Amino acid sequence: MSRNVPPTPATPPDPSLVRPRMRPANRENGSVCRIVLSTGLAVHRSLPVLHFLPMPDSEIAKVFQGLPKRFQKGTVQKPRTFYFSLDDDEKWTVALSPDECQVTAGKPAADADCFFKASKQMFLDVWNGKHVPSAKDFLTGTIKSNNPLLLKDFVAAFKKG
Repeated sequence: MSRNVPPTPATPPDPSLVRPRMRPANRENGSVCRIVLSTGLAVHRSLPVLHFLPMPDSEIAKVFQGLPKRFQKGTVQKPRTFYFSLDDDEKWTVALSPDECQVTAGKPAADADCFFKASKQMFLDVWNGKHVPSAKDFLTGTIKSNNPLLLKDFVAAFKKG
């Protein structure tokens, strides 16, 4: 005698096994992509075609991307890592050594020697010389940092202009 057992509902794949893969659907400009998820065991059906518009670099991104060109070799005595968290969407890591400046988008792998957390506008005002941070900025939380004095060394490592 056999039992009728209802089929088990399909379980979603383990997210750690899912590898998104992007494939241009329009090879001429690459602006249209189709995302295919693969678990290694089965290939899922293609998702709807998504249109990606090129995002212009933000003013913040332009500042950080320009730092290696402005870096003055020899101004930093020992390697330091700086992490900048600006509002909710701009996060940058800058690694300085006596002869090199490396800029990467996102958080550092390990704790940074110095972090700077503020609004984008506050960062731009400080960077462009429109605002000089004071103790009040740090006490009120407008600017947060674990080492405000190290921020002065950061600014001094770059040519303005």
